[in-house]
Amino acid sequence: MAPLVLRNRHVYVSPGLAAYIVSLIGTSQSGVSGKYIVAHELAHVHEHCFRNRVLPNTLLNFRIPKAENAFLYNVAD
Repeated sequence: MAPLVLRNRHVYVSPGLAAYIVSLIGTSQSGVSGKYIVAHELAHVHEHCFRNRVLPNTLLNFRIPKAENAFLYNVAD
């Protein structure tokens, strides 16, 4: 996973991996390579950093008061 956090009005992201992923890096399990999982999470980090650069102050900096609008925003995002 690549969770976003807001600290001192700055958005930070860092990848987090389950411990069993490390043993899969050179192999595959159920047809999925551990390298793919790591690359997938790093792609999330890249996407968040790029989005924060192109669209500043849009990540974690506003609240959507109505639940249905928040749901639609998350689906569209």
